Amino acid sequence: MRIRMRSRPKYAVFMCLVPFVVEEKSVPSRVKGNIVSVKQKLQLTLKRSQALAPGVALLTLDLPGDVAAACRPGQFFNIQPLPSTAPLLRRPISICDVRPDTGELDLLVQVVGEGTRLVTSHQPGDTLDAVGPLGSTFTADPARPSVMIAGGVGVAPLYYLTQSLIRQAEADSRASEAASRASGTDSRASGTGAPAPITFCYGARTAAGFVLLEKLRHPSVRLVLTTEDGSGGAKGYVTEHAAPFLTPEAQVFVCGPAPMMNAALGLLRARGLEGQISLENRMGCGVGACQGCVVPSRRGMIRVCCDGPVVPSEWLD
Repeated sequence: MRIRMRSRPKYAVFMCLVPFVVEEKSVPSRVKGNIVSVKQKLQLTLKRSQALAPGVALLTLDLPGDVAAACRPGQFFNIQPLPSTAPLLRRPISICDVRPDTGELDLLVQVVGEGTRLVTSHQPGDTLDAVGPLGSTFTADPARPSVMIAGGVGVAPLYYLTQSLIRQAEADSRASEAASRASGTDSRASGTGAPAPITFCYGARTAAGFVLLEKLRHPSVRLVLTTEDGSGGAKGYVTEHAAPFLTPEAQVFVCGPAPMMNAALGLLRARGLEGQISLENRMGCGVGACQGCVVPSRRGMIRVCCDGPVVPSEWLD
C-alpha cells in the first residue's frame, strides 16, 4: 500500500499557460466529461502575515463573502507567487480556515522552494492573484466522533475541518434554542452546542514544528501530540498514537507527508475501516487540464487537483 507521487510530465508547463496568462474573471476548476464548473480568479489583499514556526507562515487575506461561503474543508487556492511569469506555475495552498462573518481566509504556507518563499514574502496591503476554491472536500457527519491524523503542515485542512464541525454544532444549538423559545419548550433539551468528540492526533519531527496549538484547544477536542524526538508530546510517530482511537464508530481524516499517510492507510486496512485522505502533490494548472498531478489509484490515474485532493481511502493502493 503506497501513496506514490509522480513527477510532472514535461508537457504540463505548456498546457497550463492558457488559464493564467489570459486575463479572465473566472477559470475552469474541474473538467469531467462534459461538465465544467467555474471558480473565480481573484485579487486578494493580504491583511496579516504571521511567522508560526521556522519556514512556516500564516497568511490572512480578505475574501469576498460569496467566495467565503462557497469554501469547504479540504479545498485549496492556487496562488501566483508574483505578478509575472517567473516563477511560471502557481502554488497550491490548502485552506487553513475561512471566516465568512469577517471575510477572511487563512492559508498556512511552508517554505519549500522559491515559489513558496515568494508567497510568504508579501507584506500586508499587497495583492495576491489567486484561483479558487478548488478541489474536492471532506465529508463529515457532525453526529459521529472524528479522528484527525495530521502531520506537519497537513494540519491546515484538518484544522479547518475541526473548526467547521465546532461552528456547525454551535449554529445548530443556537437554532434549536431559538426554536425552543418560540415553541415554549424546555431549551435545555436543545443541546450544549458541542459537536461529537474530536480526537486530533498531530505529529511533527520536533516540538518547534507544531503550529495552531492554542487555536486547537477546545472542550470538544482531545489533542494528541507526538514528536519523533520526544521534545513535545509523546515520542514516536503520530500513527502509532492514533491507532487506539481508530474504532468502527469514528470517521477518520488524514493529511500529511506521504510516509505518514501510507502508515495511516495501513492502520485503516488492518482494522477493516475506511477514511478520507487529503493527498499532496506538485501541480501545474490546478484545474485538471495539464495532468501534471496524477497519481495511481484503484480507479486508474487520478488528478489530485480536481479528483482530489480529498479521496476515499478505498481508492488508494
